Amino acid sequence: MIANSISSNLPKENLVSRASVKFGTDGIRGNASNELTPALAMQAGFWLGTLLQKEGPVIIGRDSRESGSILSEAISAGVNSAGLEIWDIG
Repeated sequence: MIANSISSNLPKENLVSRASVKFGTDGIRGNASNELTPALAMQAGFWLGTLLQKEGPVIIGRDSRESGSILSEAISAGVNSAGLEIWDIG
């Protein structure tokens, strides 16, 4: 199963225990330099992809901060590794 092979390659550290990273209706929030890392974004994208139905693309947007493109790429890689198509609308 693709989910098992991908999840075994994700970092084993407890990525979501960082108290200041927030998951909510406005997305994932945290300090991009030390809390909201590409590894966390990739893992969140993978688990999001496993929860969504396999119909249609996942649309990803971001604001204009410097960290936006790297985090968007990481979350896209995670969602894509779960087998879903990504549309990055910037």
